[in-house]
Amino acid sequence: METTEKFSVSIVGEKTGNVYAGDFTVKTVLTRRDEFIADSRRRELLGANPEGALPQLQVEAFMYGQLFVRIVQAPKFWSDAGNGIDLADLNVISKVYETAKDKEEERIKKVKAQAEEALKQIAKA
Repeated sequence: METTEKFSVSIVGEKTGNVYAGDFTVKTVLTRRDEFIADSRRRELLGANPEGALPQLQVEAFMYGQLFVRIVQAPKFWSDAGNGIDLADLNVISKVYETAKDKEEERIKKVKAQAEEALKQIAKA
């Protein structure tokens, strides 16, 4: 089963009114290393005292950390904005994150369904 998925976005920025459109390829499975790198990136963004950061910024830093390791290929607008960090429009970042997570959840459902089918086949044998 594939461990990456592609999706397209076309989003109007809530603050800027800019249109952000393009194709992303994201990982649908993260390794342990990816998880550590994502968390390291989150803490790097929040600074020396991540627990003291505003709750909204903690959520944003988590999304950025996840997207940092999940995105395999991104459109030019994303790359030009420092992999999203320099975008003024949070709704764009949120949509990319939510869609990437949806792709992961779709894969998990498929894997579970395949596992259940395999168990049924074993039980029949």
